[in-house]
Amino acid sequence: MPRAGTRVSYRPCPVDFRETFIRVGWDGIEAEIGAHKRNIRVWIEQCGGDELRQARRQYLEDKYRAESGDPDRGVPGRRPLLKSRAARHVAGFRRGPASPVAGEEEAP
Repeated sequence: MPRAGTRVSYRPCPVDFRETFIRVGWDGIEAEIGAHKRNIRVWIEQCGGDELRQARRQYLEDKYRAESGDPDRGVPGRRPLLKSRAARHVAGFRRGPASPVAGEEEAP
């Protein structure tokens, strides 16, 4: 953590960051370039911010439309990240039968 009043120097933005971000997204940048999320956030803002995010969104829409063959199909929504097993079950993301509630027995 830097001392108060000092600035943190970030890695310089890679030359091909914009194209790579549009093609692989945030997780791909982390894996491909090996950058920390703080660096990625700064680089996104340096390369256009909202305009860059919109270009990524458009790339995904075009990709999904090409894969599906349906010109009216958009990008499917992302499922919410639910860490609790119970929350995933309630939301309908079931892998198998639900485990019994504490204190209750399973019905035969």
